[in-house]
Amino acid sequence: PRQWQPPVHQESPGETAASAGVGGDRVRGVREYSPGDPLRLVHWPATARHGQIVVKELEHPERPHLDVVVDLRGASAAAEAAAERAMGLVCSALEDGVDVTLHTAEAGGPRSAPVLGPVDTGRRLARAVPAEPPPVDSPGHIVRIVAGHPAP
Repeated sequence: PRQWQPPVHQESPGETAASAGVGGDRVRGVREYSPGDPLRLVHWPATARHGQIVVKELEHPERPHLDVVVDLRGASAAAEAAAERAMGLVCSALEDGVDVTLHTAEAGGPRSAPVLGPVDTGRRLARAVPAEPPPVDSPGHIVRIVAGHPAP
């Protein structure tokens, strides 16, 4: 399966990307070949040992997960543009079936929570304030930082 990546676009001065990588297919074992199995799955060393064609049996990779960190500190026009970019990125990921966690600062403090759709995302971004968002420590997740100011 294809590894999901955020849509390619030109980053603004306040936007950075980091990819922690998303797990790929792992071999669980081997089994006899069945008609229709892709040739790329043939395990040639085991085939030579067994005298019959065997293929790799794969574990399904984990579903990709995107963390979007929205930092609205900076000029109001730049912060508005950052919120718009974050909305587009989140909606694109959700349409592709990617799980998304949105990290923002709100009046009550930093907030990290999954978003379920465009309405949920819009409400979260509407509540966001220009303060430091929460830190993200999500091994294996794709992390995208969208900011309304130049990255330090």
